[in-house]
Amino acid sequence: MKYRRLLMLLALIVTATSIYAQSMPAQWLIYEKSYNGRWGAMYSSDMEKLVFTPTNYDVYVYSDQSITDEGEWQLKVTGYGGLSVVSTLIGVVPAEYPDSLILPMYNEGKITGLHRAEIDTTSIYNRADFNVEDGDWKPVVFGFDATGTLCSHNVGTTQTFSSDFSTKLNDNLILKDVTNSGLHHDWGYGSIMHIRDVMGDDYAVSGNLSGYDWYRSWEQNINMGSKYTYAQVVWKYFDTAIRQLDGLIATMEKRSKKTDLKASMGTAYAQKAMLYLDAARMYEFLPNERISSVNESGNDVAGLTYPIATSADSIVVRATRAEMVTHILSLLDKAEELLKVETRSASDVNNKLLANLNVVYGLKARLYLWTENYTKAAKYANDAVNLNLYPMLSREQWLDTLTGFNNRNASSWMWAMAYPEGSDLVISSILNWVSWCCNEYLSGYTRAGYPGQQPMMSKVMYDRMSDTDFRKLSYIAPEGTALYGQESTLNGRNNLVDYASLKFRPGKGEVSNYEVACVVDVPLMRTEEMYFIIMEAYAQMGQYEMARAYLNSLMTTRDPNYAYQFTNKTALLEEIMFQKRVELWGEGLNYFDDKRTNRSITRGYAGSNFASAAQFNTVGRPAWQNFVFVMNAYGGSIETWNNPDPSGCYEPASY
Repeated sequence: MKYRRLLMLLALIVTATSIYAQSMPAQWLIYEKSYNGRWGAMYSSDMEKLVFTPTNYDVYVYSDQSITDEGEWQLKVTGYGGLSVVSTLIGVVPAEYPDSLILPMYNEGKITGLHRAEIDTTSIYNRADFNVEDGDWKPVVFGFDATGTLCSHNVGTTQTFSSDFSTKLNDNLILKDVTNSGLHHDWGYGSIMHIRDVMGDDYAVSGNLSGYDWYRSWEQNINMGSKYTYAQVVWKYFDTAIRQLDGLIATMEKRSKKTDLKASMGTAYAQKAMLYLDAARMYEFLPNERISSVNESGNDVAGLTYPIATSADSIVVRATRAEMVTHILSLLDKAEELLKVETRSASDVNNKLLANLNVVYGLKARLYLWTENYTKAAKYANDAVNLNLYPMLSREQWLDTLTGFNNRNASSWMWAMAYPEGSDLVISSILNWVSWCCNEYLSGYTRAGYPGQQPMMSKVMYDRMSDTDFRKLSYIAPEGTALYGQESTLNGRNNLVDYASLKFRPGKGEVSNYEVACVVDVPLMRTEEMYFIIMEAYAQMGQYEMARAYLNSLMTTRDPNYAYQFTNKTALLEEIMFQKRVELWGEGLNYFDDKRTNRSITRGYAGSNFASAAQFNTVGRPAWQNFVFVMNAYGGSIETWNNPDPSGCYEPASY
């Protein structure tokens, strides 16, 4: 009899599958039902549950369980005629309520706020009274027959509701595999920073002929055209991140009617402004010695930047610099409006995943430096460091083997992104900042003897630095030089090459366990950058003594013997830019100054530590600094207005 009932039950299940499952993959489970010890079967798929009992075949399904933008829980309750369940009570309960206690608690009247939903072909229940606060919640459903007798119940999957968008905003910076191709340079904004660094002449890379260097094309100016993945990964990140920010902003606009989200919304606008400013400067076609601004279609793209659009828009054109500046300022003004009462206090300087007014002013300073409006660049850089909330890094902070350049608690960090514990990029162990930028981490792409791609300071930059400048201790000193053996390392020299970087330490100084080592923060903006903007602006405006005073003030915190004496504007600006390049080495920012100032790139010289295939010397900015859009960007709608392909237009130097 027992097996006969089970066969009948399975027959009913097969029939039900055609109604509910359609073509969805299903898994069948036989389990002991909690009501009177009777046997039943559960059909389960992603968001649906069907529960059968062998006596009256009670059926209910709830699906589409989600928290709406306004913080309301939406449940869809569905049933079919001829079933004993004719109505339900549904509600939400805190996730900490054990499933086994839900029914006793209901019987004791301890579960309140339930609402009735009658069973028909489709019954959707979306009530404002299901508003939930921050925390973990799960839905409950109680089924009743025509007599009002409780005959079944179920507890849904736990979901988290949070009005804190800082995690989602950070996730937008550490996007993984936006090209869906498994490329090992497709790991978000950190990778974009790394790309910019390897395109200059301060940041050399060892072992880049080993076949493991995914950044070789940007280092060696090959395969940079629109048909290659190197163009795809850069454009796809910016397009995806900007589109996701639009969605987050729309969600926050709805939710802000009930929750104060000014800090998160202001951060979203600031992040969007930063991405547009970065993309505009990267894609802006500026003159160079090798490639004309007239592309293969005969269109002159000189001065065109990035589209003020996304791939979801039907009309897409590249913006001029003036158009882009207006757009970015509108975003920053919106961020400033939202954050004007969110100025971070001295006691709250460590919540740096969110922006504040200082960050907004810092972005305006970057913007006006790009446009050569030095008066406003100086003004906003001064505003950014107002109140001295972010003191410059000390020698101890900079060189700390456990927290050096991996922790947003560092005093001068104004804004940061994070690789959180357990996140996809951390778990990958190799697709993250530490894998590509921390030479002491033994499980990443940079690890010594791999043959790893060890980031190095260029020999000429290292040699020019003063031996009394503590920043020089962030790089492996060659044997026989003054600082040999004075560097503080986590695991000795461990086959680290000469000039190899020690600036970015793995998390907590862990060199092996990726679950700890790869959990780090990365600086997006520091006080020191703002001071260098002030210096340059004053020098450009002819206020040389002011510029020199700022330079000496900052540099004596790095080198007690430093004392720059003014001779002429050209020399002063060159010294400011050199010290800025040293200060911001490896932080993804020096590319912008190189391109903006038409600086020549010099990699080919006696003793160069650049790979032979990357030893290019240019006159003025190199052609490769004008990024090319991938051919299918925006559905290919701007291909005839794309930047010309600069690939292979330089030969390694002979010396």
